[in-house]
Amino acid sequence: MMEAWHIWIIIALILLIIEVLTSGFAIICFSIGAFCGALTASLGGSLTIQLLVFAVISIFCALVLRPIFIKYLARKKNGATNAEAMVGLTATVTETVGDNGGRISVYGESWKAVSETGETIPAGSKVVITKIDSLTITVKKP
Repeated sequence: MMEAWHIWIIIALILLIIEVLTSGFAIICFSIGAFCGALTASLGGSLTIQLLVFAVISIFCALVLRPIFIKYLARKKNGATNAEAMVGLTATVTETVGDNGGRISVYGESWKAVSETGETIPAGSKVVITKIDSLTITVKKP
């Protein structure tokens, strides 16, 4: 026969699986609460105490821990992806860059580039990437 703490563990694991399949750190709060409910049940707490522990821990996690997790992840996450992530990087001019274009090297890859200000930038110069439009990168002197 299953004891109360077995049921709490099953609930906690189901909630944990749901959290893995979703995002937002919302369901994990209830999973942690269910694990604490299982601990309370294994220590002999009544059903009322188990439910109280579940509720208090779940609310605590939702109000205190969840914002910390979200803030930590938002700080680590960079919204720019792929080529957009190159904006702000320093590159080396490999063929003189001017109004009609030229070439730069970023991470060993050659890209077509134009000058943001229209000035001519000689080969060997360091430039900063300011914009990416399709396969053309706009650069300026640092």
